[in-house]
Amino acid sequence: MRAPVQKSLTSFTGEGVLTPTLFRDMSTSLNGDEWRRLARRLGMTRIRIEAIEHDYHDDAPYYMLLAWFKRVPRSSDKVMLLTHGLMNINRWDLAQELQSIKDDKRSEQGTFSKDEQLKLFRAPFMRICQRDECVRIWKQLARELMLSNEIIQHIEQQYPSKHERCLRSLEHWALNQTRADLPCLARIIRILGFKPLA
Repeated sequence: MRAPVQKSLTSFTGEGVLTPTLFRDMSTSLNGDEWRRLARRLGMTRIRIEAIEHDYHDDAPYYMLLAWFKRVPRSSDKVMLLTHGLMNINRWDLAQELQSIKDDKRSEQGTFSKDEQLKLFRAPFMRICQRDECVRIWKQLARELMLSNEIIQHIEQQYPSKHERCLRSLEHWALNQTRADLPCLARIIRILGFKPLA
């Protein structure tokens, strides 16, 4: 007989920006089977997902997030994992919301660094740079990212490979544009005609 999941999830105090309120708001924003797809992206097994659905019914999305949170090692960057999970199911809006909450908290603490800014964009940047058709038109991408001709020329002189030029253009945008966020990046990628990326 399978033990219910419930008892292990009743106590939850949260950590940093990942609070019960945030999980509750996020769970109500997940539509249809999005919560199941997110659970799979976060590394949960189908059996575990079915058990949560059986025990919690309509509340399953919320308790899925709690169950995931409790199983992630303390040393892991849970916000980053969840943000990437949301991007992978094409919920860029929720990923950006989570990023904004984290950024606000970091700004309050005065500890936001360039490394942390780049860390968030690492996964989508890698996805873009893995596409030959994106790398080929890196200059067009750089112009859409509002990089000046001077910056583009500098990148071209500094880096021999188009792959590297594409990545450096994206990084420059992330570090220097005040409107550098995930929905903005998704929009630019769509404008260039690469819908599968966003």
